[in-house]
Amino acid sequence: MDGLVPKRLRDSLGRLTTRWVRPGRGTAPAVRPEAVAPVPAVVDERTGRLAHQVISDSYSAIIAERPNPLRHRFHPSRAETLEADIELLTDRARSDTRLMHDRRAAELVTAARVRAYLEGNHARRARVVSDPVLLNNAHSASFTFTVQHRASGIRARFEDGAENDAHGVPLWTVYSKQHDVPGIGEQGDPDDHDAMEWRGLGIGTRVYEEGARLRPDVRWRNGSPVSAEAQGVRRKLHASDPYRWQGRCDWCEQRGIDWMGAEPSDFADHP
Repeated sequence: MDGLVPKRLRDSLGRLTTRWVRPGRGTAPAVRPEAVAPVPAVVDERTGRLAHQVISDSYSAIIAERPNPLRHRFHPSRAETLEADIELLTDRARSDTRLMHDRRAAELVTAARVRAYLEGNHARRARVVSDPVLLNNAHSASFTFTVQHRASGIRARFEDGAENDAHGVPLWTVYSKQHDVPGIGEQGDPDDHDAMEWRGLGIGTRVYEEGARLRPDVRWRNGSPVSAEAQGVRRKLHASDPYRWQGRCDWCEQRGIDWMGAEPSDFADHP
């Protein structure tokens, strides 16, 4: 065979076989197949899951370093920095120490994969947030009722506090702990029926406002205890209408305003 692999055998093996040639013909030495080690076409589940987890954890760390960390990771406002976030997240994820011992998972952490992760999650949340339907079971004689956002399942219970303020205006309370408020009607996104997944997207504010719209003749005092997320909603509502909504407020505290005994004129200069 004069040092050659027979042509028929070589042709039958095709590209999977190392091609040997006679020395002196100007052809570069063949690369041994085992040295190429391409990324497998099919990634095992554990490797793909690790790459995804690294990207997700890295993005959570980035969000924690920014203002408004309680706002959802995929709040619509965060899409404004999408392109910069893709570059930042790719670099952050690639430096994760968990990838040091898993080359295949490291090779999956690419800018394209990060883009797909961010764009996919933003799109999914946008579909839910954009649903305008708010369900309720209120009627004219209700002393308690629930308002629920249809797509997310986020809901709150609105209750008559059986008490009036200093001027005879009824005081009501809002309870928004999801496990304490039974759902009404259909609930949740087809991919995720856990309402907690959608907190921090601004949906809760819409639920509170809808409840207040249904009872325009009452004032809304704080429930107890109030979660960190609910405090954020309360501050926003208090800022928009300080007389109707009780909330922690430096401006009010500095002026010694007693919310329970206040009149609308007490908030005339409220920022």
